Amino acid sequence: MKLILSFLLIGMLSPVWASPLNDGQETNGGDPFVAEFLIALDSALERLPLNLPLENGAAIKREVLDQARLSVVFSSVESLTLDGREVAAVNQPLAIPPKIVMSRTAWKKLNEKQRTLLVLHELLPIVGIFDEDYRNSTALWQLLQPENPITVSAMETAIVRCDREMIGSVSESRFNRMIARPEIDALILKSLDHECPAFIEKMNDWKISMDLCIGSLSLTNWFLRSHIRSVPAAVEILKTLRSQGVPTFKVCAHKVNNSCEQVRKMGPPYQTELGPAMGCE
Repeated sequence: MKLILSFLLIGMLSPVWASPLNDGQETNGGDPFVAEFLIALDSALERLPLNLPLENGAAIKREVLDQARLSVVFSSVESLTLDGREVAAVNQPLAIPPKIVMSRTAWKKLNEKQRTLLVLHELLPIVGIFDEDYRNSTALWQLLQPENPITVSAMETAIVRCDREMIGSVSESRFNRMIARPEIDALILKSLDHECPAFIEKMNDWKISMDLCIGSLSLTNWFLRSHIRSVPAAVEILKTLRSQGVPTFKVCAHKVNNSCEQVRKMGPPYQTELGPAMGCE
């Protein structure tokens, strides 16, 4: 009985999920060359605009490339030849799943621009886009060059910090190419939530409509109900919304929103400060 109990205790104390390595056994740390390839590809895709112009007047949405990137199996070999000549990579769009194989020797010789061109050049055929002489990949690479890249996450960070310098540096054309309408609406709400007038002023300057409904609440009522932390900042925001034409009286989801009435219910000091900013009598 004692012997059986001893075996049971040993079994309970032994971590059955652990599998100790044998002496000299190697583990797989992944392919660092593939990792570098994917870093270059992901960096390029993140910074590209939502709609991508191609040669001959064609275009493609960035999300198509994003989805293709997730479907591909990437690998590397020491060197690659195609039709008797050494190449940096080959793509196999008809394989299941699609494959991209890269040459480690060639990759080590490429500079940053060449690597960006290569990763785009290899991904485009996966979605059926012919990239003869790197024409389309070069067109995409050029989209990355004119200004600092603008992403939704970068704009969110600037709004949370209310970084006027960063927000002010964004050009309208770059913003419109990178940010879609649903994302604009989300950024407007974030700017109100964090009381960042700089972004609201930017939308006003660019004549981007802020006449929104958030469920059954108008944008102004949504802001008045639970997002005011500083009366001076709120006054500045409400003046900008008013100058942009955002109404104080609006119906959302069959519910009437009277923002002037909402301010009156809030009482002082809100009523005396916010009412005039909104043009309430």
